Amino acid sequence: MSKVKLSPNQKLLIRIPELAALLSLSVTHTYELMQTGQLPEPTATLGRARLFDRRLIELWIDMGCPSQEKFEKLRKGKK
Repeated sequence: MSKVKLSPNQKLLIRIPELAALLSLSVTHTYELMQTGQLPEPTATLGRARLFDRRLIELWIDMGCPSQEKFEKLRKGKK
């Protein structure tokens, strides 16, 4: 994975509303994509908040937005 330099105002872990903004999608549609396995798994859960690693989301985008299952296989080097 390439090293992504974050500016001081960018968070490493982002919540669903920030993820939706990053993807230029509505929050509702982002939840739908998450529930159908079309987004990477959240990196952490704090209470009910799901947190996504911004670097993994950027890698997922660079890979062409594959399904969650395919993304994990590609990321771990499996075919």
